[in-house]
Amino acid sequence: MAKFRKAVAKDIKHWQTMNHSPSKKDMDRLIDQNINELINFATENHESVSTLLSRNGDANFPYRIIEYSTRMIEQAIIYYYSLYHQERLLSKKNTKLQFISRQYALAFLEPLLI
Repeated sequence: MAKFRKAVAKDIKHWQTMNHSPSKKDMDRLIDQNINELINFATENHESVSTLLSRNGDANFPYRIIEYSTRMIEQAIIYYYSLYHQERLLSKKNTKLQFISRQYALAFLEPLLI
């Protein structure tokens, strides 16, 4: 799990190089172009990940990586809103923020989980 967290943190760091709030197109591009560390993690740890995801593996592993990724994406979205001092807009839409963050997390984790 520590290696996974490190990989996701490195990828997310690239997302926070923008100095404007991203559009949906920007978010799609950021995800597509900045998941290299996650791909490297999956490649280098294929056997371990396969074991953890198997029937006899850790039933909580998928949940933990999805939750961690969701939190990291949520932090990135909050960062983008803070560029314009609009964090207060997110407090009213917490459920929507969580939903969007989870959708993006699942989008880039799906190949790893299947």
